[in-house]
Amino acid sequence: MDEDGPRSLCGPCEDEDGPPSLSGLCVECVCRNLQALCSVRSDGSLQLNSCPAFPQELSDLLIHTMVQQGVLDDRTLGVFRGTECLRLKRVSIHSCRLSADAFRKALCSHRLKELDASRLRGDITVSDILQGLSSNQQCRQSLQRLTLTGLDLLSSSSDPSLSFSSLRALRSLGVAWTQLDDSGLEDICSLPMLDSLDISGTAITDLTPLLNLKTHLYSLTAHGLHHLDMSTASLLSILSNLEQLRHLDISNDRLDTDSESPAVVLQLLERPQILPALESLDVSGWSGVSDAVLKPFLEARWGMRFLGLLATGAGASDFLSGEGNLKVAGEFNLTQLCEALRRYREREVLLQRALLHLHNLTNQLDIGSQPDVLKLVCAGMQTHSGSVGVQLVSTACVFNLTNLELAVSMPRRLLEM
Repeated sequence: MDEDGPRSLCGPCEDEDGPPSLSGLCVECVCRNLQALCSVRSDGSLQLNSCPAFPQELSDLLIHTMVQQGVLDDRTLGVFRGTECLRLKRVSIHSCRLSADAFRKALCSHRLKELDASRLRGDITVSDILQGLSSNQQCRQSLQRLTLTGLDLLSSSSDPSLSFSSLRALRSLGVAWTQLDDSGLEDICSLPMLDSLDISGTAITDLTPLLNLKTHLYSLTAHGLHHLDMSTASLLSILSNLEQLRHLDISNDRLDTDSESPAVVLQLLERPQILPALESLDVSGWSGVSDAVLKPFLEARWGMRFLGLLATGAGASDFLSGEGNLKVAGEFNLTQLCEALRRYREREVLLQRALLHLHNLTNQLDIGSQPDVLKLVCAGMQTHSGSVGVQLVSTACVFNLTNLELAVSMPRRLLEM
């Protein structure tokens, strides 16, 4: 994550109207012909029959393409065993179905720099991943970014001694929506180089261990901490001591049941001396925030680059339009809504709220042909393909964005999504 929020490991998408790259076409060809290019090991996994040493970037592109095409599983992951031909550095296996054994045999021998293993399906746990990565000394020294969102911490066969502390080079860690507790946070906060942390939706009750990171933590994402048991004064004291903090996300997904701004949000906005170096603050989902409160807050922090204000009631003023250097995720104009669609793609409740406001906007105003907006809507639909609410309102938005002559100027590949 950077000060504007989480950064994708996959990089920017290709232009829908432009031709695919030659390297991309070659890698897609390899993916389509894996069966012909491979033999089968005794355990059923695949190995390439004859393979030259791939450039490292092509190895990363190969596993990324296998994930995108839905062909990465225990069997096909076997092509990455060993590092003679394929050497991985930046890997995203988000939402794949993999076993702990296949992960360990195929990926843990590589000198990984970044790994996104979020929402893996199968029997693999956080403990399995940590044990596998820690077994490789080179990986312990090289791994800088690790994302484990939505995984179980332990299985019945896992080693109960869960520890992040051996991964000493970690700079960015995401353990959102796991059952991480206070002891786990203490272990994490012993990492000497950690500067970006996502602990959203965990079972943490006390944020005091964060003080061990006060000299170098610049990004903290901590929404959905429903087990937190701290007074407002204690919480503000800890935040005020995080002297290097640039990005803070304390937004709220419980829009229907728990949307009234807590005292810590309002007091943070009303106290200019707290976090004077802040550049990015997300309080989306907390009602009761006003433009009047935000104006002196921003005047005391000229370096602000982002505000998350969706479903807060704030954002109607010109200084919060999102058109200038200050980006705003909100609901009062198309610029704010596009920022919300981009930032909340993974967060179903906030995404659905942004889509609803987009639908209302496109019903009321003629916004012309907007291929970039359509791309954001389609991305949300793909991410939440099982959400009836997201699919219904997204479909209505797609209709408004492609109705009649509006579709003529849309990129053909985008319309085929």
